[in-house]
Amino acid sequence: MFLRTAVTALAVLGLVAPYAAADSLKVTLGLDDINCLFGCVDTLELLTFGDVAADAGYYPSLCQSVYMVTSLALCTDTYCTPTQKAAGWAKVTDYCVEYAETDLMPFDDAKALINSSSVVTIDGLAEAGNQFNSTVALTYDSFYAGLHTENAWNREMNFHHAFGWSLYILVGAMVLVGLVNRVLVTISSRSKQVSVEDKYRAYIPHDKSWSSSVYTLYRKHISTPATFGYLHCQPWGMLSIPTRIQAFFIFAFCLVNLVFTVTCYDLFMENLYWPDDKATQLWRYVADRTGIMSFYNLPLLWALAGRNDVLIWLTGWSYSSMNLFHRWVARVATIQAIIHSAAYTWQVSGDMAENWAELYWRTGVFATVFMCLLLPLSILPIRKKLYEIFLIIHILLALVTLILLFYHIQIFDGEYEPWLWACVGVWVFDRAIRIIRVAVLSFSAFRSGGNTVAIMTGGDQSLIRMTVTSALPLTPKPGDYFFLYTPLSITPWENHPFTLGSWEKNAKGGTDLHFLIAPLDGATRKMKKRIAQSQDGKAHMRVLLEGPYGHSENIGRFEHVLLVAGGSGITAILPYLHELQTTDAAARVTRDVHVVWIVKNSVYAADVLAHELAAAASTDTLHVAVELHLTREAGVQAADFVAAVPAGAHARLATEKSQSDDAKSVGSASTAGPTVLAGRPQMDALIGESLKQLVGGERVAVVACGPARMMDDLRRAVADAYGTGEHQIRGDGLEYFEESFAW
Repeated sequence: MFLRTAVTALAVLGLVAPYAAADSLKVTLGLDDINCLFGCVDTLELLTFGDVAADAGYYPSLCQSVYMVTSLALCTDTYCTPTQKAAGWAKVTDYCVEYAETDLMPFDDAKALINSSSVVTIDGLAEAGNQFNSTVALTYDSFYAGLHTENAWNREMNFHHAFGWSLYILVGAMVLVGLVNRVLVTISSRSKQVSVEDKYRAYIPHDKSWSSSVYTLYRKHISTPATFGYLHCQPWGMLSIPTRIQAFFIFAFCLVNLVFTVTCYDLFMENLYWPDDKATQLWRYVADRTGIMSFYNLPLLWALAGRNDVLIWLTGWSYSSMNLFHRWVARVATIQAIIHSAAYTWQVSGDMAENWAELYWRTGVFATVFMCLLLPLSILPIRKKLYEIFLIIHILLALVTLILLFYHIQIFDGEYEPWLWACVGVWVFDRAIRIIRVAVLSFSAFRSGGNTVAIMTGGDQSLIRMTVTSALPLTPKPGDYFFLYTPLSITPWENHPFTLGSWEKNAKGGTDLHFLIAPLDGATRKMKKRIAQSQDGKAHMRVLLEGPYGHSENIGRFEHVLLVAGGSGITAILPYLHELQTTDAAARVTRDVHVVWIVKNSVYAADVLAHELAAAASTDTLHVAVELHLTREAGVQAADFVAAVPAGAHARLATEKSQSDDAKSVGSASTAGPTVLAGRPQMDALIGESLKQLVGGERVAVVACGPARMMDDLRRAVADAYGTGEHQIRGDGLEYFEESFAW
């Protein structure tokens, strides 16, 4: 009872939202006035009248039989209010003109033709199939069977759409929470000067109130850890595992869709559409419910797929999170489409050939098939190993499905087209913004010599350093990434995301964007080959820029910052280090930065150490410590690596960190360079070491980018660190920021 009441309340909320129709936007509340008259029609249609041919058809029998029309007028006058009478008669008149190509006589004329002496009062249900040659009067019970049938159909349609709109209300509430949170964070981070509280946080103990304890438990058990175990960045088989807070929203969305699918059905034996058959009633309503709710999910599905997602702009949530929600909405919408198709197929199993001849039926079947194909063709292994093929197939199948759905709903005279046009609008908007971004940033790309220079330093195993000059000046932020196109290649439509490593304004009015790229397969391998074939070791290219995308964290609000990178993840970490080093001390509270880089390619590591990390030195207001962990590589020892570091770059070998490093204070500039250790660090030890440095109410930010296993180890270590016990930190004292790319 409680569940039904709660669901009904949500339905009422959904009904208040504008109900989309092709001809108008209206608000549907309650039952239609025409139901009363059509209740009379439903019962009278069980009979035949002698003044019209038995095989005349539904609308000719309704509109041309005088006995039928006068019986309808009598029933309506007896049981309906004046408002219901007027609305119903007007609707029947429209149907007669549209479908029977005849005018229905006015109500008053029909009423005047009634001969009361020849009127026969009958039970329309008991007399079903019998012929009458006069006006008949229906008993209340037989009239009510028709009215109940109309009201049940009307109520079910209202629930279908109310539940659909309720999904938007649920998503809107989630977006509102994200929007409010983003506004508050933006306001607090826009301050150019450090507040007094921030400046003296070391002298202020951590908040130990009950609200702080609740927040700590929230961070420890809900917002930070993975849903099950510790896998998050690492897949579980072919599935991506969300964090618990993501799982909560996904579960809520799936649960709402499930509850709305299985509840609020009015089934009764006297239903004149499907008499004495509750099973057929149920499956017809379920078929309609799932089909309509699948349509409501489609615009959300398309909106979550785009790079230029308005929801991302409003909430500040990452593209990875939106992409995760996109996949779950797709699964729900596809399951609903399958149930919709299966339920309808079961109902017409005896007339399959007749239905297959109908265009709407065939297009609906193929649309469901293509939606089903999209799921297995989007599994993680395909996305990771054959991304370009996956992307082309995904887009083509999605567009074909959308076109098929337009044909599928033609029988509804445009009633459901707004949801499909919303999908088209979202897709066109995203593509238009992409084109605008490319045009604005790259209109100078086709000038003589191009706009890009790519070189490879340190030999075949090292990095590609690519510098792309934007046509207009940009002010990028840490965490930004761009999609790069090579328009003169044989696949000019292909584009790949690359994290921005650094940037600088140039004399021509643009911005030089520097990317560090680890040559792997596909496009980066082609780039490496092109550089190798160039005469001077530099490849001059034309590259189109699309961006910037991504999100940036204001880590200057934290006294201590731990930057953890694995392999090529150093690219995402370097901008944060650069920002902290170049930000005025009055605009940040950070005084200690610890960079930990785990890398197995010694040539790669030495290359970055000699270039980007060469400037990572402490100042009077900022202590910077760089710790490089060289993992196993055949024939390479840590000592060999230190000896091979290029001249001008400093590094020192250590088996473990010395006490002097731990105790190094702000203002003691280090000239010894990064510490080099062999093997992988323990993430919980890194977090514990950072927490030991905290004094009073000081806080630490952890930013990480690297292999999936490293990220999951670090996330678990952060979650374990939250608590109120010894060697633990309260929720407001530790923040974890993850820079990761989701396929």
